[in-house]
Amino acid sequence: MIHPARSRGDYASPGYLPPCSGGRGNRYTVDLRAIDKAGKVLAEVKTVDIGKY
Repeated sequence: MIHPARSRGDYASPGYLPPCSGGRGNRYTVDLRAIDKAGKVLAEVKTVDIGKY
């Protein structure tokens, strides 16, 4: 994890926090990177579909 979630209150989380829906008809994607301890990118996958609401 590069940065912890910035949420507060009931939704506070030290790690991944899924996106808020923003209403119906939205598609959600992520870009994934494997990074070593030195910060070097080891592998990268762009635009992985994680769902639609």
